[in-house]
Amino acid sequence: MSSTLRSQPGKPRGFVGQILGQIIAWYDRLDEAWTVEQLQIADAQKVLEIGFGPGQALGLFAAANPLATLTGIDHSETMSRTALRRNRAAVAAGRVRVLCGTVESLPFADRSFDQAFSVNSVYFWPSPVDAFRELLRVLKPSGYLAVTVRDRQRSSYASFGAENLTALLTAAGFSSVEVRHNGVRWHPLICVIAVK
Repeated sequence: MSSTLRSQPGKPRGFVGQILGQIIAWYDRLDEAWTVEQLQIADAQKVLEIGFGPGQALGLFAAANPLATLTGIDHSETMSRTALRRNRAAVAAGRVRVLCGTVESLPFADRSFDQAFSVNSVYFWPSPVDAFRELLRVLKPSGYLAVTVRDRQRSSYASFGAENLTALLTAAGFSSVEVRHNGVRWHPLICVIAVK
């Protein structure tokens, strides 16, 4: 397999990336729906999604929280275009913003968001601790970050289990960390919620 194809899951590009976006939307649909359920969103809150992929969770969030605003950031231009198309009504209404950028260098002022979340994207962050520090910077005091991953022991997932994510978030400066499990044996998920 070429290095171009191997790198596609981390940063989908071009025609292959568009197809991969459809696969990701199917593959992550349960993960995103469960994560959105974990968020306790108040009216008028500002929320950030990191690594939105094809933008499915953006739409789920907008439907579940009509009085909150959501900004999404993803480093794939292909996924940014896909997410814009998928959420055009919410974007046109000013309830969703879609940006292309990286989690390591967020284009936001300090204390810009009440909450942030990420679903299955932490695997692709070059330096998770640095990314968590950057997220800590843009969260308001007492704001929280929810990070969902698959609860699996395979080598590609093992370094992002509950214990390791808790250690990374603590090292980044979050004050408390809670681990939630979805309790579904055939599709196990972990949502690690860290408070600033």
